[in-house]
Amino acid sequence: MRLVLLRTALPAVALSAIALPAVEGVARELRADPAPAARELTVGSAVSGSLAIGPFTVPLPPGDWTVYYTETATSNDRTTRTEKVALIALDGDTMTQEIYARADVKRDRKGFQAFPYCRDASYFHEAQRSNLHTRGQDCWHVRAESLVEREDAGPRFQALYAKADKENLFLPAASVGSRFHFADRDALLRVAYSWNPELVLRSRGDDKVWLAADWSKGEVSQDPRRMAVMRIMQRWGADWYERVKAAFETGAADIR
Repeated sequence: MRLVLLRTALPAVALSAIALPAVEGVARELRADPAPAARELTVGSAVSGSLAIGPFTVPLPPGDWTVYYTETATSNDRTTRTEKVALIALDGDTMTQEIYARADVKRDRKGFQAFPYCRDASYFHEAQRSNLHTRGQDCWHVRAESLVEREDAGPRFQALYAKADKENLFLPAASVGSRFHFADRDALLRVAYSWNPELVLRSRGDDKVWLAADWSKGEVSQDPRRMAVMRIMQRWGADWYERVKAAFETGAADIR
């Protein structure tokens, strides 16, 4: 695996700063057409259009995606079934985007604990309509996530690092994007869509890379360039919120 540590190691598209109007164009391109029928996926599968996870058909941004991690589990009391899927998009040997989705189904209809990460001071944007214990939960936010390799990484990140090592991929030190969370008494859906910030906006200094802390609300507020990028992410997230919410409502209704 190669973390993006030196600007000279990046492909040409990342070596030049992208003007903000061009970033607007990227945001427009990410508006997907209606998702086609979902299908079952395994590690290594290529997918586009939509992702089948649990009872849900989750919309995907345009492009070719590869599944790099899947997990299915049932709780010890047999009341909850959980599915997790992670996807990666590449430009050559560089990660451009990543998606992580989780779906839970409750057979006993007792609902889920309130999601502790609907709100956080570091998020650039957060919107919470409800976050009730065992009942309705509806929130989304724009945030950064660290991808720096660490010993305590969970199975998803271990799978990402293993894929990068095997295929000699460049991974950014952080990703930025939107995460959506919905739940009711019967089901839960959580989906995070992330982008490689190194390919969107050049960090300051040829030997510098973007870290997750660089995209916190406080740091972004001090840099008009990052502020403009995150506002575009927020507008994208507001549009995509409706798509993911519709996917949740449709899938949850099917199991009642």
